[in-house]
Amino acid sequence: MSKRNYYGSTLRPAGKMAAEQVNGGRKMSKRNYLAFDIEITKIVEGTDWLSQRPLGISVACTLERRADEEELRYWFGEGHPDGCPWDKMPQLQVQTLVHFLEAKIYEGLTPLTWNGLHFDLNILAEESGMVDECRDLAMDMVDPMVHFYWVHGYPVGLQAVTSAMLGKSKTGTGAEAPLKWAMGLYDEVMEYCANDVRILLDVVLQIESRGRMEWFSRAGKLMEWEIPGGRLLTVREVLALPARVDPWIPVEDFTRWLRRWP
Repeated sequence: MSKRNYYGSTLRPAGKMAAEQVNGGRKMSKRNYLAFDIEITKIVEGTDWLSQRPLGISVACTLERRADEEELRYWFGEGHPDGCPWDKMPQLQVQTLVHFLEAKIYEGLTPLTWNGLHFDLNILAEESGMVDECRDLAMDMVDPMVHFYWVHGYPVGLQAVTSAMLGKSKTGTGAEAPLKWAMGLYDEVMEYCANDVRILLDVVLQIESRGRMEWFSRAGKLMEWEIPGGRLLTVREVLALPARVDPWIPVEDFTRWLRRWP
């Protein structure tokens, strides 16, 4: 596998989407985002992953994009005697990731996830042991799925939005990642995670540029939601809104870990 480092970074061109938004005269986001995603270690069954915890973190990716450059970082457990990553990130390295996210907030960046309130930050809190710090991170982040859910009462997947707004597909699924990691396909899982944060950032910049979210329903119908003010809310702002009284998923499932642990 190629040499990577859990605290290292890779600078790459921002890509066509970012260049168009910089040079095409569209409305730009006033936020500087840090997109974030994790992949789990445990091979899970069904859709209720949280009931099968602890899940472990195999790899995480963070993506910060400025002007015509992006800073992409891979985070995983280094130091295995055979030179491969550990099966799961050791707690100390997960804590380093939490401190990195905190530092980026102090620099003025906004953490960005998709379903991160329900899942990513929840798992990060468990694996790092830094529950209070992860609560604060969760409140400050933008999670478009949670904003959507609070308004509509049901979730929307990143793939459905990506297909509608970018005309592309994700390169895999989160359920496949633990299987491939266990098979030693480390580079493939890392690139899948990296692709997810790139897609997430591109989608959110498009949402803010257009002032609406578009997605394909399960029936294949193109749907859209005009976002009030054209601005996605932070989790703190979303939680201050009245939630739908008839949600598909209980609101408590998203917020339980913010109030008590586990």
